[in-house]
Amino acid sequence: MSRPTRFTRLAFDPLEDRCQPSASNPTDLTPVGERLYFVADDGVHGRELFVSDGTAAGTHLVRDIRPGLTSSDIRFPTPFGDRLLFTVDDGTNGFELWISDGTPGGTHLVKDIYRGRDGSFPSGLAVIDGVVYFAANTRREGRELWRTDGTAAGTRLVANIMPGTVSSSPNGFTEVNGTILFTADVTLRSGSGRNEQVTFLGRELWRTDDTAAGTALVKDINPGFDTSSPSGFTVVNDTLFFSARTPELGTEVWKSDGTTAGTVLVKDINPSFRGSNPSGLREFNGQLFFNAVDDTGGIQLWRSDGTAAGTVMASDFAPGFSGVIMADFVPIGGQVFFTGFSASGGFEQWRTDGTAAGTVFLKEIFSGEALQGHPPPPFRVAAGGLFYFTALDPAVGMELFVSDGTPAGTQLVRDIFAGSRPFDPAPADLTAVGGRVFFTADDGVHGRELWVSDGTAAGTMMVLDLFPA
Repeated sequence: MSRPTRFTRLAFDPLEDRCQPSASNPTDLTPVGERLYFVADDGVHGRELFVSDGTAAGTHLVRDIRPGLTSSDIRFPTPFGDRLLFTVDDGTNGFELWISDGTPGGTHLVKDIYRGRDGSFPSGLAVIDGVVYFAANTRREGRELWRTDGTAAGTRLVANIMPGTVSSSPNGFTEVNGTILFTADVTLRSGSGRNEQVTFLGRELWRTDDTAAGTALVKDINPGFDTSSPSGFTVVNDTLFFSARTPELGTEVWKSDGTTAGTVLVKDINPSFRGSNPSGLREFNGQLFFNAVDDTGGIQLWRSDGTAAGTVMASDFAPGFSGVIMADFVPIGGQVFFTGFSASGGFEQWRTDGTAAGTVFLKEIFSGEALQGHPPPPFRVAAGGLFYFTALDPAVGMELFVSDGTPAGTQLVRDIFAGSRPFDPAPADLTAVGGRVFFTADDGVHGRELWVSDGTAAGTMMVLDLFPA
């Protein structure tokens, strides 16, 4: 196929309110085994699905789902064994569920759930024991709970939680002790026909065993005409931890074993109607780690064993100051890396073993307080036992760094965009595949393209210029 006449195409850069000249602008980087799937525009097919093994020869278009320059708008890419599940509008069936093995023939529609051009808009895809649970919309049931094994025959409605066309919009599917917990909207219906009234009672915690009969409300945490909005689902030692809101406590940490009696508040960390607003919930060494606002108004690092007595501040890493921890914990071995904010150093990288003594400043990359008002982009990942992150160094601009957990081992990987530019163009979307990191970057010549790194300057390179000039 011949390449069409070259034209200058401006693409939005999510890191800055500015545009870039022609580039493939990869997004939705998703690892499946030793390969990476991503969405990009090669200037011929529009934005479509690509796959890469980290080499130019092994990087190619999977399938032109909507032939021509019309993009197929791929969403929610989800690893499913050695294949990829995603939703896409192919121009005929609307947004539906598709599956791919990385070949054109193995990339196809799973099932047309909502017949016609409207599509069922599958979302919230979660893989649990070889089955994918998701929400989908139909004309008869509204947006309800579905499941698939990747085949048309194995794709079915699990439960119509809110009978009729009223949607429960389930989300956050997480397995705990053989039970699938999730959130769904609770509504109250009264009357019938044109006089039917539907009242929203809130989003609460639900459970399912993959059957309609076994799908039920776990607990109405915030009873009445309100919602507890459970979120941040994290499993630690066969217990689900999450944040939830009540009028009396505000938003605090809760836990559940999937039963009504076993769904309880862990601790009222900040006794007020505002709550501690826990965020960044993450399992580490058999405990829950998270950010929380204490009664002084500072955001600090907390840990919990699931009991009130065992829910304590892990470290006041900025004593005497309202410290801030970004909700981006990256566990590596016996350490957790995170972005912290202190009065003396602004935003920098820290690490902790979960104790006050073991919580230490990693390295000052931008000296002084210059970054106090400019938190770094939320791009960081663990790969091959190393911590990769994007940071601003006044000498080189915003670039890719790597750390082994020591100050001496925390260093610039490579100056990709030569020269110092303050906050753009930053390496973005860091994604681990095996022991390497894939990411997107702009070197000032090719625009934003796909790159790969093994943590060394020599091993950090552009994979392929998908949209060459």
